[in-house]
Amino acid sequence: MEIHKRKTLEDFPKFVVTAVRRGATSKAGYTWFELEGSFDRVLPSSFDYIIEGTGPRWFWLLFGERESLCPMLKSFDKETKDCDTHLSGKRGAKSSRIGVGLSQFLLAGF
Repeated sequence: MEIHKRKTLEDFPKFVVTAVRRGATSKAGYTWFELEGSFDRVLPSSFDYIIEGTGPRWFWLLFGERESLCPMLKSFDKETKDCDTHLSGKRGAKSSRIGVGLSQFLLAGF
């Protein structure tokens, strides 16, 4: 029987945010953000289904012990590993497409 080592954040590619732009806030209270950045590495075929339009355009970015983002990919360059994403957050929301902790930080800081 093969024993699998539990994955940690260190096992996944890292995404470094180089720019954050705050967009409009909807009548429902959701604010759009655009995150620009790059990955340190990309797993083989990680974004192929997104780039080819054969799957969902969103993916998970994990950080901290229990935080996550669920941005939608706008563009991705396989050679440079640069990408643009967008996501929304709502002040005080318990669950949204953006992690609660980061959404509160972005909404407070921009």
